[in-house]
Amino acid sequence: MKRRASYGLWRNEKGLACASVSPLGDGRWRLDSFEQVDEASGDSVHVNHSHMGLAALPGSMVKTGIAQLPRLRGKDLQRALAGWAVRENGAKMDDLAMTWNGLEGRDEVTRDRMEVFIAHASQQFANVSMAGFAKLGLKPTALLPDYMVLDQLLRASQEETEGYEAWCIAHLDGKDSFVCVATQRSLLLHRALPGELSPGSDVPEHVERLATEVLRSIHSARQTKANLSVDAFFISGDESFTGHLAENLGGSQSAPIKLWKIADLLEFDGEAPGHNFSMSLAAAMVASWDEQTYNLLPKHRKGALGKKGLRRIALSAAVLMSILLPLAVGGSLLAERRAIQRLDQVNANLENLQPLIAQAEETGLLWRTALLRESAAAGHERGADGLENVLADLARRTPPQIRLETLRVIRRKGASVLQISGTSNDDLHAHAQQAFLNFVDSLDESDLLTRGDLPGRMSIEEVGKNEFEDEEEAGTLGRKRVAFSLEYEINSHGKAGGGA
Repeated sequence: MKRRASYGLWRNEKGLACASVSPLGDGRWRLDSFEQVDEASGDSVHVNHSHMGLAALPGSMVKTGIAQLPRLRGKDLQRALAGWAVRENGAKMDDLAMTWNGLEGRDEVTRDRMEVFIAHASQQFANVSMAGFAKLGLKPTALLPDYMVLDQLLRASQEETEGYEAWCIAHLDGKDSFVCVATQRSLLLHRALPGELSPGSDVPEHVERLATEVLRSIHSARQTKANLSVDAFFISGDESFTGHLAENLGGSQSAPIKLWKIADLLEFDGEAPGHNFSMSLAAAMVASWDEQTYNLLPKHRKGALGKKGLRRIALSAAVLMSILLPLAVGGSLLAERRAIQRLDQVNANLENLQPLIAQAEETGLLWRTALLRESAAAGHERGADGLENVLADLARRTPPQIRLETLRVIRRKGASVLQISGTSNDDLHAHAQQAFLNFVDSLDESDLLTRGDLPGRMSIEEVGKNEFEDEEEAGTLGRKRVAFSLEYEINSHGKAGGGA
């Protein structure tokens, strides 16, 4: 795999961490530069903007899974995966950024069936992230979640993983700490780790919590794949905790436990980068590859070809045409026959895909129905309360974790009341509840709305709980959903004297 100079980006607690590297060969790189940038100040970033760049995203914003589907290709496969993401993870059909790769080498993979690893995020979140980079003059060519960045780097830089059935990566970086378990084929699972010391706890107690979560992840991975052998542990990140965690795990695990220092893959002059640059360094090294297995950005966003590349393409096209033209003239009948066979296969694939398409269309119908309700309400109330402005303000204040299911406008005591119901979804109860509370706080700041009693309805649900045998495991790994309903009185002329 060819490599070239590249840069990596990662937003940490101090701002935007940037790193630039150049490949040296044999799995090593030269560190060209690294810096911490305050995005709010508008400081410039000292990277070569023509180089390939990869921005690492928070793992909580990207969901993954392995989909079993009929053998499909192209647009058919893309539509099937979108339907899978909607059905399995509650994604929105009109707000999907996806990347995937077909998997082979398993009994379930047959002539008629296939397994595909898929990662997906909110397209709106990806757009917002790219807009933030653009303000600094940056246009990274790839987006990936933090856990996939480290897994991809480990696969390329650790030759001994070739002999492992599976491995575990524990990355300790404050609130962005995580653990993931992977096999030679793909990632199996990932989950957040406790990021900060609990009030009143000391380092040994915190490390004990970390070790418990790591071993719990191993147990969950074995529920997904029977008799899974985790052959190595790789621990990276904050060195004030990594050594203690390795020692703790060593007391109960026979598999080798390795302290993985990302900076050890680099050659540099001067002071070594701190652990807060680990993710941007890893992203820069992964970005140096000519071909990316996974990328949440559309392919057309890759860097433009230079003049040399265009000349090579033109020459290759001329040679290809000189070969294909005689074949096309002499083999038209064979091509026609193959086209008919392919059309029959596509029709058969579409027939198998109808259940997935129907489910996707049902989700799309709910979304379009909500839009129609908003449009009808706007036409009915535009003169009285300016409802178009209210809905536009609501859309701006809705975070990506919030999924609005119904919006209704009723008349009550001579005033217009907006009734909102929906769900807040995330991997952790605390995150789902916090997203809901942030949504309410944002609406309370609106001059167009005055909140009624809170909450009208709020409940916490767990999705996928029946997939786990252990109830505690289900509570930790099952997707969490806060269902809610709210009422806001629409203010005709803004709030008078403040809101509720």
